[in-house]
Amino acid sequence: MRSIAIIADDLTGASDTGIQFRKHGLKTKVVVDANKLDLFLESDEVLAINSNTRPLKYYNAYRKVYEISCILKKAFYASCKMVSHANIRLVDFDCSVNIFGTKIYPGDIIFCDQYGALIIPEGTLYYLVEACRKIAAAELPVIQNCKAVILNGKKAKAQDLVLWRKQMEQLRLELKEEIKSLN
Repeated sequence: MRSIAIIADDLTGASDTGIQFRKHGLKTKVVVDANKLDLFLESDEVLAINSNTRPLKYYNAYRKVYEISCILKKAFYASCKMVSHANIRLVDFDCSVNIFGTKIYPGDIIFCDQYGALIIPEGTLYYLVEACRKIAAAELPVIQNCKAVILNGKKAKAQDLVLWRKQMEQLRLELKEEIKSLN
């Protein structure tokens, strides 16, 4: 097994990230269904894995990513077999790597897209997840009201859209103030 694997929250993320490795000449395989990951563990390609965790609650998403990372870790260590008479030796493992100019250490939580990689400090992960939830919740006045109008076979009035948008902007402003108070 190659020692590079990306765990993305959806298929788009896995594909977009995987293609970046392909552009740099590495063989890459996108694993569409993480439940079939074992079929790809003998591969020498970079694995971009769709964990399909975007719709899950954060604790279920965490558990799913943790399970995938355990499978990968077990497969990687199992592939590091040393034959005493071979002229090959393991130089290092469980060490840092450089991905798109960013130094990544074992256990780092990272976000990667077509623009590069970003390390997310572990202590901020909870706040990041909560901020994402609140941003999504701030969009609800527009989304829910538009859905209700459409489901009733009507068209939204411009003045209603303006009102819903103001509600969304107010919720986003409150979130921004809340985030500022954390610093």
